Amino acid sequence: MGKAEKLKAKIMNPDQVHNVTFAEAVSVLERAGFVWDLGTGSHQVYRHPDGRRITLPKHGNLIKPIYVSQIRGLLH
Repeated sequence: MGKAEKLKAKIMNPDQVHNVTFAEAVSVLERAGFVWDLGTGSHQVYRHPDGRRITLPKHGNLIKPIYVSQIRGLLH
């Protein structure tokens, strides 16, 4: 299992929702085809060519569990 697969598995694991960093979340989103669309200040929007999108706040290193859950929903 490569690094990208391990990161995706970490995000998909419900026990890890409190341990996902902003960089890990962005890496998984970009591997899934999402691209940085816009973002000023502390929020960044990532959009997929099929129209899915997510706004991630960057406040510190770890992201909140609600955003991990949203990413999990987008990856299904």
